[in-house]
Amino acid sequence: MTAFPVLKGTEVEFAVENVLEWRKWPEADVSEIVLNEHSPAVVFYATDYIERKEAYLNSEKLHVKLAFFAYTGAAEELKQETAKLPDGKDVVIDLNEAEILLPASVSVQGAFIDDYVMTVHVLELEEVETPCGDGYVMLLSNEPIGKLRAFALKENLKGEIEKGTSLKLAGWLQGGL
Repeated sequence: MTAFPVLKGTEVEFAVENVLEWRKWPEADVSEIVLNEHSPAVVFYATDYIERKEAYLNSEKLHVKLAFFAYTGAAEELKQETAKLPDGKDVVIDLNEAEILLPASVSVQGAFIDDYVMTVHVLELEEVETPCGDGYVMLLSNEPIGKLRAFALKENLKGEIEKGTSLKLAGWLQGGL
């Protein structure tokens, strides 16, 4: 139970680090380590915290259905850079192939700790109608996390969005047990 929109996510296994309860509301963000070969540390908004508080507080490992709500994004060609290897040979670094997850910078305007910027690849794409406008529900590939379900309003995305597209997105992570 939450006042925020909820998207059924893709299951990811985590090791719980901290539960960050909100001061004035029965809500929380959860700091965890993804249990995969990359082991990124992430923080997500727990959509079911009221109902599952004890599980969040008393578990060392959890299977969380993780999702991403994009505030903004773009399907655009990212840079290609050429660099020299130690042996003098050129190597091309193609950021269109990169899948990156970075925490969004916290600003005075109030960005929360569960905000991220990421580059991803679209694996599946479905157009949907919502009370807020037309959007996309997507299955994304983000190597640090794995597969990730996401939502974005069409009006907040720039460029041609289709299966296989490389996207740069900003938004928040949420999850539930």
